[in-house]
Amino acid sequence: MRNRNFYASLLLVLLLISAPRAWAGNDPDREAFERGGQAYARGNYRLAIEEYRQSLATFGPRYAEAHYNIGVCYYELRQTEEAATWYRAAIKARHGRYPAALFALGVALEDLGLREKGKAAFKDAIEASGGRHAGALFRFGLALHREGDYEAALVHYRRALAHNNSPFPACHNNLGVVLAINGRLSEAESEFDTALTQSKGRFEDARLNLVLCRSLTVSKSRAYIAKLRTTGGVIESQGQ
Repeated sequence: MRNRNFYASLLLVLLLISAPRAWAGNDPDREAFERGGQAYARGNYRLAIEEYRQSLATFGPRYAEAHYNIGVCYYELRQTEEAATWYRAAIKARHGRYPAALFALGVALEDLGLREKGKAAFKDAIEASGGRHAGALFRFGLALHREGDYEAALVHYRRALAHNNSPFPACHNNLGVVLAINGRLSEAESEFDTALTQSKGRFEDARLNLVLCRSLTVSKSRAYIAKLRTTGGVIESQGQ
């Protein structure tokens, strides 16, 4: 199942890219690019694709971004393999240094069941961003978490929080799970509580985990650990 929070993160990135800005003179692709952003904002993804394709007529200043945005549109249309193809083209256009596209590629690959390749894309996004891409840090940490490498997952969750400037309940929740597994129950409880607070009480996994953590504190039964829930949710916004 697709993660709607990821759509929100991609939407914000695309709108930031498409916002009015100072363009270089004699840029024949500018208007098509901007029309693409407007069509995307209206939810008309197929029209947006057509406009972005027009903006690729020349190797203009937004060539890589147009490829990326087309990938976003295909992802919204549930055409994940096509989206991955365009993300790869965007990455190639920037010689591998495109954190947002690498992150998006990782999510698409995981959707396609290619977890190892997705994990590799998240790692590349981290490296391309100088270790600052919070979403990639989180998703790489989640991959490590699934593999049972809890210490490494904990490090990446903490790094994701350090490089994120907005509420990140999913990361606080998963960090809490790792802390609970390691027997650090008071710290885990604090993370679950933060996740619940940041979600304004709507994060059911965090609510359940908080109850389980408190029960574990009282009973010391390791059986509660298996009931703790991680999440694949991502932050609300991502930079490039």
